[in-house]
Amino acid sequence: MHLESLKIKNFRILEDVTIEKLGHVNLIVGKNNSGKSTVLEALALLASGFNPEVMLFISNNRNVYRHLNTKDTESKVFSIENIISKSNENPFLNWTYIGNQSHYLTFGYVKNGKNNNLDIDRERGYSFTYFIDDRNFMNFEVKAMSNRALFMDMSENSHHMKKKAFNFGYITTNNIDLNLFASSWDKIALTDDENLVLEMLKLIDSDITNLAFLSLVDSETRIPFVRLKNIETRIPLHQMGDGIFRLLQIILEIPKSKNSILLIDEFENGLHYSVQPKVWELIFELAHRFNIQVFATTHSWDCIESFSQVAKDRTDMEGVLFRMGHSVRKSDKGKLIATVFDEDDLYNLTKMNIEVR
Repeated sequence: MHLESLKIKNFRILEDVTIEKLGHVNLIVGKNNSGKSTVLEALALLASGFNPEVMLFISNNRNVYRHLNTKDTESKVFSIENIISKSNENPFLNWTYIGNQSHYLTFGYVKNGKNNNLDIDRERGYSFTYFIDDRNFMNFEVKAMSNRALFMDMSENSHHMKKKAFNFGYITTNNIDLNLFASSWDKIALTDDENLVLEMLKLIDSDITNLAFLSLVDSETRIPFVRLKNIETRIPLHQMGDGIFRLLQIILEIPKSKNSILLIDEFENGLHYSVQPKVWELIFELAHRFNIQVFATTHSWDCIESFSQVAKDRTDMEGVLFRMGHSVRKSDKGKLIATVFDEDDLYNLTKMNIEVR
């Protein structure tokens, strides 16, 4: 499922955003609170076919809960208002739309069994309903519908409420859970993907010869260790810097992303500017090799420059940058929009030191 364009309507802070052109590898820039991470969240819901587990994962990542004090303890309850656009006071007023004419997903909220302003394409490939525990709306449901094309693409991995369907890679800015890290490694151990991981880690340090996740004494957490050339002892990976961790985090998402999408929030985290061109070369190559459409966000000008150069050099693939920001048109009333720069535009702009963040 590769997208040539994207429209997001009524989702979090994005009232109505259209991105007219997407590439094989896409970089999203913009100021804080401009909707960069929100675009990734929307893509995660689309790629999963609005799997409930993914919706809850996004909510956990954002920590969007309402805290309620009870007689016994304070509880955290998922709040539906944090998923819809902030422009709507009534969470049941409008439906959310993510996708394009080829692949789209719509979802909305139904209270007391009644649909509110259900205005969507009637060609339904799939629809389902599930409940969320929200203390303020005890009798409401979430309904989601996809078009037939999206359903056919995702039918083997999605749309089953009892089955977790993370058929895409998603790297957030949260702290790494080492046990989940180790579990991802176990899935590729003794396969060609293991060799790929080692090959890619050598971009940061060419002396790395092997990698393993080991349990320490009196600890249930498995820690990554590496072996280096001409060194007999095992070295904890964290001693080699944040860049190694970040690169390993990206690579371990590749098996989940094959023939689908890879989402990377704040690409430059832990990566020194000097290695970013090599990592972008790696991203473009893996995207080509495994048919992955990549979406990444960044705050870094170094990241933009290195992306621009690699995108220009890869004539077999298209790299696109789009900037999220507030419209200056009075009629738009400051709503968030996307401005697209293809690789030729971007390369020329960066060479002239014109700010595009």
